[in-house]
Amino acid sequence: CEGNPDSPQSIVYDHSEKGLDDNLVTNGSDWTDSNGDGLADNWTTVYGGEVTTIVTGNGFTGNAQRLGTAGGGWRAIATSSAIFTAGVVYRLSFKYRAKLDGGGIDVADGASGGHGLTENTGNAIEWSYNFMGGNGSTLRFRLNDSCGSDAFIEIDDVKLQKVILPTNATTNFFGDELLTNDDANWDTTGAFTSWGYYSSTTNSG
Repeated sequence: CEGNPDSPQSIVYDHSEKGLDDNLVTNGSDWTDSNGDGLADNWTTVYGGEVTTIVTGNGFTGNAQRLGTAGGGWRAIATSSAIFTAGVVYRLSFKYRAKLDGGGIDVADGASGGHGLTENTGNAIEWSYNFMGGNGSTLRFRLNDSCGSDAFIEIDDVKLQKVILPTNATTNFFGDELLTNDDANWDTTGAFTSWGYYSSTTNSG
């Protein structure tokens, strides 16, 4: 809005829009598996003992990545390179199916703690979450060591995107200055002990 220069008011300009940056995950939708080992290119296992396969159907469009376990230990897959930056706000989204089989399944960055997923053995459902990256690490999907041998997670359309936040607004004030730089306009006694006070003898502006 435009201000009236005859009276004090502000003009706020904020031309940016909140949005999402490019997807940082490579091969999180096609799940190309060039060597046929059941684990998509640009992804890696974390603990050892992971059971990985490329699957189709069950509400997924095209391929999906499946992580299973024989039980008895932690199992996880992760992006093969670090994609998080500490302190940056991201939106993570994906489709998934999962069976907990007595354990828990989570998703997060590296070692900064996981966001638990609920069981869903029907058609794939969408999941999204905004959070701040805790460290510069990989994105990983994990089955904990309480999961039985029937536990699994299947994922597709995995996206990790930086959230573009609006820039700070610019405020311009119009009108005559109502307070001048003298003791008459500022408390110099220190009577308000919970406030710092202004003195024209020690401050300027």
